Amino acid sequence: MPFQWAKQIVPAAEMTEGPYYGHGGPDRSDIREGLPGLDFHLTIKVIDIASGGPLAGLKVDLWHCDAQGYYSGYQFDPDGQPLSVEYQLPSNDESYLRGSQTTNAAGLVTFLTLFPGWYATRTPHIHFKVFTGEACILTSQLYLPEQSLGHVYATQADYYRKVERDTFNKTDIVLAKAPESIEGCWIELQEIPGGLEGSSLVAIDLNARSTRREIPAGFRPPLGGIPHAKPVR
Repeated sequence: MPFQWAKQIVPAAEMTEGPYYGHGGPDRSDIREGLPGLDFHLTIKVIDIASGGPLAGLKVDLWHCDAQGYYSGYQFDPDGQPLSVEYQLPSNDESYLRGSQTTNAAGLVTFLTLFPGWYATRTPHIHFKVFTGEACILTSQLYLPEQSLGHVYATQADYYRKVERDTFNKTDIVLAKAPESIEGCWIELQEIPGGLEGSSLVAIDLNARSTRREIPAGFRPPLGGIPHAKPVR
């Protein structure tokens, strides 16, 4: 997918890793593992915030929940307020919807995944990290336009839930608390036969270093999130 929609370079925002990163994803592009859901072809282009040029040889580690809101390796109730969102180690060896790829000469990585579902207290999102060697230089999340989320969840049977979605882009707690602009955190979508295609432009500082931000013990994000005034799609 071309990146002609990108009119300006906006720095990617550092965001929380969340509790379900585990040990990172295996080196692979297709991360579906036969799960039900709408095929989603995602291309991420990593560029230098200073020069605008593509960055080759960086590892992009990506993970997200399935159509029903579950993360591989973890046991929790996606329909209810979590008991804790502190960092957790996985309880098993499941690896669905986890993978890593290395940027090519054009700064690109591609993943064949599934359109993400949702879980209580969060708007739908895709986690990722960018590494140079062993050093993590960005931890962030990508988000999807609200209109597309509503359409997929209303028309695709694999996403049907007995409970209503409680949190949206305009009330997401991570977007609300992001100290940087969220303009560089969106995925551009278009329909293709059999699924959706998305692209995201990630502009980074090679000299930056990402460190895990510990979640206060006992903190439970509220159902419905937190209303905020940041511009969302």
